[in-house]
Amino acid sequence: MMSGYNRMKQYEESVELFTEMERNFVFPTSVTLLLVLSACSKVRDKDLCRRVHVYVSECMTEASLKLENALVNAYAACGEMDVAVRFFRSMKTRDVISWTSIVKGFVEIGNLELARTYFDEMPVRDRISWTIMIDGYLRADCFNESLELFRQMQNAGMVPDEFTVVS
Repeated sequence: MMSGYNRMKQYEESVELFTEMERNFVFPTSVTLLLVLSACSKVRDKDLCRRVHVYVSECMTEASLKLENALVNAYAACGEMDVAVRFFRSMKTRDVISWTSIVKGFVEIGNLELARTYFDEMPVRDRISWTIMIDGYLRADCFNESLELFRQMQNAGMVPDEFTVVS
């Protein structure tokens, strides 16, 4: 049901369903947690994000990279960058999704300096991470930085897509 709610962009219903599961002591699977974190990031529910984090910490022996990335992304989407960064730094393994979630979070709150710091530290960048950083500069009216980053993207062999170009 939660997957269907998310597909239909009915994120509040996903959150409500998860809350109902908690009330009835129904233990969520990792898939359920991924779905509720996705909904949580859309509705920017900090409290729910924390509840899921506590559940993962206390009830799961080891969270998958997907689940850890979903937590970083949810915290970042909620504007909780201090928590997102702390969790990110505690992760044993990080991939391009982990890094991009942090970069995007800083872009979203308008901290391009920290976004760029993490972007520059990324071991691997994909088209999405480049586009997020370029778009962040554009939204802040930093046209020269945006254009320079676009050139760097091309020099790195990354082919821009329609989202990059529209940015």
